[in-house]
Amino acid sequence: DLAGIPQRTLHMMQCTVKPRKADLVYQWINNVVISNVDTGLLNVPPPILSRVFQEMEKAMVEYNSILHILTIPFPFPYAQVAVMLVLMYLFCTPFVMVVWTHDPVTAATLTFVSGFCLLSFELIAEQLEMPFGEDPNDLPLMRFQDEMNDALLLLVHPYAVQVPELSGSIPYKDMKSRQSWGALNFEAMHSASSNASYPSEPPAEASPEEKKQPSQEASWERILRKKQEQS
Repeated sequence: DLAGIPQRTLHMMQCTVKPRKADLVYQWINNVVISNVDTGLLNVPPPILSRVFQEMEKAMVEYNSILHILTIPFPFPYAQVAVMLVLMYLFCTPFVMVVWTHDPVTAATLTFVSGFCLLSFELIAEQLEMPFGEDPNDLPLMRFQDEMNDALLLLVHPYAVQVPELSGSIPYKDMKSRQSWGALNFEAMHSASSNASYPSEPPAEASPEEKKQPSQEASWERILRKKQEQS
């Protein structure tokens, strides 16, 4: 949002050359994070906060990798030799095909197919050499930027920063979905196969011998019963 950025900051951005603008923004973000840590706004454990700097550093590494593609061209002699070999192939193939087949139509067809394949590979390699631009075959960078901006706007939306409230006092008989019981039954969830069905009713009362053994289902029943008594 340009309206929230001071004019002196925008002027500094405009005066910076294009390859270094990302470095400037990277430094600004680091300064904002560090200054808010000092003021106590980012009151989070250091291991969690360090992930922010790690992700930012990872983004800069990827950005520099893209700069290598833009600034370091494909070796010029290699590209020229490849083009010259393709042209020589297109020039010599018709004579070879005529001697081999003795049929003008067959020679022309085989020459066209083989030459078309090699020339297509050469043109495709030329397009892949520089995938950034405004050509139809280039990457849609503007669409990628718009999608990232939408994701960032969603993160700062008022509904996205609210803490969801979950209710744990719902008895099992009110759970309409069988997946709810399966989510509580961790032991069955990890051991059951993909086509197994969850029980439609809670487990029956265990025998005295089974009660002596710890059971995951019985533990969840006690938790739910305690929640019901508190409510």
